Order: sequence, then C-alpha cells, then structure tokens
Amino acid sequence: MKDINIYIVRHGEASISWGGKSDPGLSLQGKSQAIESARELAKFNSPALQLISSPKKRAMETAEPLGQTLKKPIKIMSEFDEIPSQKAKKKNQWLRRVAATHSSKLPNYLKDWQNQIIKQLLNIDADSIIFSHFMVINAVYDKLCNPKQFVSLQPGYTSMMYLVKRKDSLCYVSLSNENTSKIIV
Repeated sequence: MKDINIYIVRHGEASISWGGKSDPGLSLQGKSQAIESARELAKFNSPALQLISSPKKRAMETAEPLGQTLKKPIKIMSEFDEIPSQKAKKKNQWLRRVAATHSSKLPNYLKDWQNQIIKQLLNIDADSIIFSHFMVINAVYDKLCNPKQFVSLQPGYTSMMYLVKRKDSLCYVSLSNENTSKIIV
C-alpha cells in the first residue's frame, strides 16, 4: 500500500481575533497569505489530490485560491472545525487553560473532538491538503507525539503540518512556519 501524504494548513489571518466574532472571514493580509500559500501548495498537485476544509469562513477562504489554481473542488468536513468552545464563557481565558492542560485531563467533549479528527485522518484514502485551525494542528500533534501540554506547537498563519499515513497509522513529519513568539500559553 502506498503512503498517503496529508498536509494540514492553518488558515490565513482572520479579520477578527479568535475571542471575537464566531466565524470571521480573512483580513486583507489573510487573503494575501492564502494566495501565497496556494502558490506553494500547488506543487503537491496530483490527479488524486483532494482538497478539504473546515466549514469556518477563514479556512474556506484560505482554501479557495488553491482550489481555483488546481481547478479542484473543496470538500467541507466538520471534523476539521475549530475546537468546540460553546461551553466557554470567557473564550480566551478558557483557551489558555486548555492549552496548558495535558490531554489526559481534558473534558470528554474535547477528547471526543480530538478523536474525531484522528478518525477522519485515518479514513483519508488519497493525498490531501486540509485547511483548518491552530488547535486542530495541536490536537493532531498531541495525539501522535504525547507532549506535556495540549498546545505544544505555535503554527503561524498558513503553516503546514505534514503527516504520512502508512496502513492504519499516522506519522508526524514536520511543521513549516512555526511562530517564534508564543500565540497561546
């Protein structure tokens, strides 16, 4: 069985920060980042390559330039949506607590969210580029590498996590464009 390459791309800069509007689109800078990202990601094109996006506007808007460049449809999948925060009253404080927690101590609904991401990644049957979110990238890294705290990576806008699926397992390979300053924690 052939290895499957999976690239998880963080969306471009949103027009409003995470604690604000629930589903912002991209800022002007974010739109520029999406176009530049499409130029870089186009080199991974192949006949079987599939494009997947979180249902959030900022992820879909980051995916659109690549979809147009490659003339490929973008499949929307809720499994790659942002971390569920509906139960949080003060979102930014809640997120900092979650970020510093070991995944074994996360509430069940967050463990379920993380497990759904991994399950969907394991179901992927062709090379894929997935447009998603900061916390999704960290959820995947956490499950594959078991770091001390849930947020261990600091992916910048349009950072790309590279995974390889071999048979029924996922291998973390790399993360491009990690921020040197901490976003969370």
